[in-house]
Amino acid sequence: MLLYSYKLAGEYKGAVQSGTVLSQPAGSLMIELAGALDTFLGAERSMLYRPGSRTLSILYQDVLLRCEDLMEYGGLLAGVNKKWKLSVSGSTPSRETGEMEFFQEGSQILMKKYCVSGKDFHQLDSLCLRLGTEDARTAENIYRVLRKFRADSACCAVDRVLEPFLKEQQLEFFADGTLFCYLTFVSDVMPEEYLYSLSLSQKERLWGCFLEDYMQTREFDWLYDLLMRGRCQRLLEWELALQNCLENLQFQVKNTPDGFSVADGRGKVRIFDFEKGGAAERAFLKILFPLGR
Repeated sequence: MLLYSYKLAGEYKGAVQSGTVLSQPAGSLMIELAGALDTFLGAERSMLYRPGSRTLSILYQDVLLRCEDLMEYGGLLAGVNKKWKLSVSGSTPSRETGEMEFFQEGSQILMKKYCVSGKDFHQLDSLCLRLGTEDARTAENIYRVLRKFRADSACCAVDRVLEPFLKEQQLEFFADGTLFCYLTFVSDVMPEEYLYSLSLSQKERLWGCFLEDYMQTREFDWLYDLLMRGRCQRLLEWELALQNCLENLQFQVKNTPDGFSVADGRGKVRIFDFEKGGAAERAFLKILFPLGR
């Protein structure tokens, strides 16, 4: 919803950048656009989304750019705008809000500028992308993906419930035997890169699935292998996630010179076997008792 009535302030045309595939699904184009702008602007991206809404806003604060610089990403902007609805806004030098939309016209991209005064502008302070999708579910899905996405990462981990959306948007991902779906942005992602993409809360969920539901997901195969090779990054996070999970589940761990015991929240003693157990069991014991092995 616009707060004011905007007037056309100017138009600019440019060629579609080579390599831009406008036939891609809007979600795929949006992820590519977010990555390109993250890199170009070098600013932290923040987002505003209200559950149940069909729109979301992506904000880059404390950046200054020329409007014509956005033409480099005009193909992506027009591609998303064609399938969904996308506008770009910021503060003009005259301190009013300027808004831009991008459209494809044959082999060219048309940039239209709008503001309240109708006075043309060539520079913006801060940048906001306002995205409108066909329904609230789509908006929520793209928000959940963008919230995890980082342009400098080889992959990002999202909930498995998003798998149908990822397929629909033709986004590359890995989910063979894992708890999470891993969107991949480069070829040949290494196991440590999958694990590095996990947040602290996601690590805690992995421990919870193992301790509560006895799930031995592929993440634990990677984790145990890296532990044994001394190559586990962010080991402290795995320890903190395990500690928090044990506390939340009210598990009791006792470690004495005579041995150790683990009891669940109901007081039932849980049996773990390093030699015969799976990777999750071994990783659990390796982190819980690092000097024991």
